[in-house]
This record gives sequence, C-alpha cells and structure tokens, in this order.
Amino acid sequence: MGCLGIHRGAHRGRGSHDQRRLRPRHGLAAYAHRAYRAPITRRADTRRAFTMIEVLVTIGVVLLLVSLALPAMRGAALQAKLTRWLAQTSQYARSVMIYAEDYRGVYPIASEYAPYAAAAWYFPLVTDGHFVQRQDVDPEGRRRVGYVTIWLSQCMLYDPARMLPGKTVPHDEQWSVPVGQHQVPFPSSKGLMYQYRWPVEPVIAMCCGMPIVVGPVAFADGSGMLGTRYDFNFGLEPEPDKNGIGVPVATTWGGYRARDR
Repeated sequence: MGCLGIHRGAHRGRGSHDQRRLRPRHGLAAYAHRAYRAPITRRADTRRAFTMIEVLVTIGVVLLLVSLALPAMRGAALQAKLTRWLAQTSQYARSVMIYAEDYRGVYPIASEYAPYAAAAWYFPLVTDGHFVQRQDVDPEGRRRVGYVTIWLSQCMLYDPARMLPGKTVPHDEQWSVPVGQHQVPFPSSKGLMYQYRWPVEPVIAMCCGMPIVVGPVAFADGSGMLGTRYDFNFGLEPEPDKNGIGVPVATTWGGYRARDR
C-alpha cells in the first residue's frame, strides 16, 4: 500500500508539474504566444500571359478587318470630295450667272483669246467685287496643282460656227465673242462650268486618252451633276480634233447651241 501510495503521489506530482509547464507563461512568453499566427498560405495565381501564337492570331484578325474596311473608307472619302467639288462648281456657276445678269446676260470675257478666257473666267468677277481676290477662287486646286481647276466652258465665249467639224481653227486664232444667256437654247443640257483637272491626280477629267474619272459639271440653268466624260458625250468616247474642239462641256461640238446630256 505504501508503495502504491507513493506511486500515486509521484504520478500526481508529475502530472501537476506537466500541467504547469503547459500553462501559458506571463510576460514576453505570453505576448509571443498571442502574437503567433499560423503562416498565411497564398492562393496560386491562376492568371497566365498570352502565348506568341495567340498574339499573332489577334494581330492577323485586326489586319484583316482593317484591310476590309479601307476600301469603304476610301470610297466614302472620295464621295465626300466629289460632293464638295460639285457644290463649289455650282457656286461658281451661280456667280457667273449673277455677273452675266449685270451685263445684259453676257458671260464674262477675261481675254480676247477664248481658251485663256475660259481658264481666267474669274478675273472680271474679282474686278466686279464678286470675289475679294483671285486667291479666293479654288484654293484647293491652287494648293495642289498651282492653278484654278474649275473652268468656264469655252462654248460660252466662242463662235459656234467655228466649233463644227472641218470649220475649226488653231488655238491662237480662237478669238472670244460675246455670248448671252438668252442665246443658249438648252440651258439644262449645256454645261457652263466644269472641273478641268482633278486636284488630287494629274488627270484631265473630260479629255480622251485619260483615266476615266468622275467630275462635277454645272449647267447653264444652275443645276449640277457628277459624271464621267462618257456621261457628257452620250456614252461615246470624245473625239476632239487637233485644234481642241470636241471635248465634252469644255469645247462641245456645236458650241453653246449643243447639248452635253
């Protein structure tokens, strides 16, 4: 029994001592015990970068879309330019008609030489106050090609009897003559002003042997139209003679008595 008691007491003593060792200590040990936290385990980053193949495929798709859109964008830009040129040509035609009304219906004659007068049609209008200065006329054409690209039809400055096959004369003998608005029998069909040259390309719009382009024409009644040289020559290729007569709108066969559409 005595041994048993001693054993039990010893067991209790050791248990009490072990429990005391497991109790949290005061002071620095207690603070460390409270401050201790289990390490935070970070979640694995599931994001990944694009592969080279994916980048190349994306670039290819973008380039394909751009190539498909470019023709439509160019077409829209060209149509906007044509609309602007037609409005400008029609505006200049109205200015010429207003000038003519002040001079008994006679179209402006800038020179005794008809081909030059057709190109310099705006000189009398500047003198008369319709434009402030010559540089105000066709600034885009001046900037791109160095001169005004919208011209007056020579038919409105020249004898129609000299605009018939076999009756033409050389350029240096084509003298200007007064032509009145009342003399034009088909004002809605006879071109009054046109774009001699495209401001963006070295193309003579109404002449033969050139690329087919669309250009603006303003008629003697004030109306306007966009078309190619075929549209103003009844679907036929123009055949001007060596003296330059026979170009649609510019030097139409038959002069102001003829039709351009």
